[in-house]
Amino acid sequence: MKIVSRLQMQAIENFSFQNAITDETLINNSGLLIADFIAEKFPENSNKITFLLGSGTNGSDGIVAASNLKSQGYDVSLVILRPRSSNDTELMKFKKLYDDQKSTIYDFSDNQIQQTYVDLIDKSDVIVDAIFGTGLSRPINFELGQFIQIIKENHSTNTIISVDIPSGLNPNNGQCDPFTIVADFTLALGFPKLGHYNPLSVEYVGELNVLDIGLNQEFDVNILTTSISAPSFKDFPVRKLNSNKGSFGKTLIIGGSKNFPGSVALAANAASRVGSGLVEGMIPSNIVGQFVSLTPESIIFSLPVDKSGELKVSPFDNVKIASEIKKYSSILLGCGLGVSENKVQFVQNVLFSSDEKANFVIDADALNILSKSYKWWDRFKHKAVLTPHLKEMSRLTRMSIEDIQNDRVEVVRHFANYWNKIIVLKGAFTLIGFPNGEILINPQSNPLLSTAGTGDVLAGMIAGFISQGLSLEKSSELAVFLHSEIAKIEKEFKGTSGLVASDLYNKIPEVINVYRGTSG
Repeated sequence: MKIVSRLQMQAIENFSFQNAITDETLINNSGLLIADFIAEKFPENSNKITFLLGSGTNGSDGIVAASNLKSQGYDVSLVILRPRSSNDTELMKFKKLYDDQKSTIYDFSDNQIQQTYVDLIDKSDVIVDAIFGTGLSRPINFELGQFIQIIKENHSTNTIISVDIPSGLNPNNGQCDPFTIVADFTLALGFPKLGHYNPLSVEYVGELNVLDIGLNQEFDVNILTTSISAPSFKDFPVRKLNSNKGSFGKTLIIGGSKNFPGSVALAANAASRVGSGLVEGMIPSNIVGQFVSLTPESIIFSLPVDKSGELKVSPFDNVKIASEIKKYSSILLGCGLGVSENKVQFVQNVLFSSDEKANFVIDADALNILSKSYKWWDRFKHKAVLTPHLKEMSRLTRMSIEDIQNDRVEVVRHFANYWNKIIVLKGAFTLIGFPNGEILINPQSNPLLSTAGTGDVLAGMIAGFISQGLSLEKSSELAVFLHSEIAKIEKEFKGTSGLVASDLYNKIPEVINVYRGTSG
């Protein structure tokens, strides 16, 4: 599904208007769908529903929804928080239909809070936020903010539904005004917005639902950001009946250290579980025993260490390493490696002197080492996948974590193009950025994945898919989707904590089997 900015949404609407779809039609469609959603969630029409209205189209959507619910017998009230036009057709229709009933319209657009408002909010079962849509371009003023603050203080006693986007949330980057509405549900109109999928906004958006309001879908708007979609059989490597382990490639995992012996094992197991024919661990000799015990199916290329257990690679060793790397269809570098001076030289030698045909996935400490390597992107021309979390991305870009979070889609878009690399920015709503400017967003955010080793599993999955002949782009997309989907399934049983990284790779074959069986 396409994910749009404020300007892109405006362009899509304008295109629809130019092609015989009126603003009134879109408002009516939106209002009806909003009402249907509320009626489905709250089938008892004894529920008291209060609509908070702004001055724009978002408020009009709310009035139409309120009218639909009122006709079904719901106890509906309209609260006007921003001045409406004197020739407001939707409001006039509402008044005409329900003027003979008890007062249902309250006008607080003068910004004067009264006890009537406080009581109304307190008694409401459902509050519909139709104050601001994507058009808000300035901070919410203090006077209006006080009305919103009362809603936030009463949130535990009612359900809040935001129309299109929670009022106060920036649709482009997810930044939140101090008075931003905290919604339980957000009903995106037409398309989800970029701001819906930012870690900054996840606590404000609640459950996101996208409503098809009847926009013309033949628009010529260059939208480069989409959500990751579920795969089907055609996306996975073909596994013929007469195949053998050599048919599915060889994955090399380079990393590990005396302090982090498990990282490479997690990655190796993940690569095997996605179907790589053979996995080798190029690891320090002092962790070979631990590695073999954790992943007995893998083979070993032992790296020499000194008396302190630190990596010690000679020029002769480098020749053997380079020769070994050439045998592999994908190479994952960095998991649990460490960043000592010897390892800086080791990583730089592996990357900067390797064959440009090599398919690298660069993770963890290899990224930290790259961040200290002058203009590494000019010295490492390979097509590669980088898998940073926020701190690693901060080091690579020399940007603060806050600055990245404030506009992370555009940050990833810029650096994927500038470095000519695929970037998988891990975290809530993981992003995949491609050198051509395209961005894929994982629409899932799952705290169950906030535990050590899950990133190693993801990197191993990407490398394992690459080894089987899939493109770096498709391997990244498949791995992010499946990694997230497994966590989603585990959440049904574990809740939001208690997962360990090995739980993920043990479930990989089962989940792949589900999607390999779909026609797509």
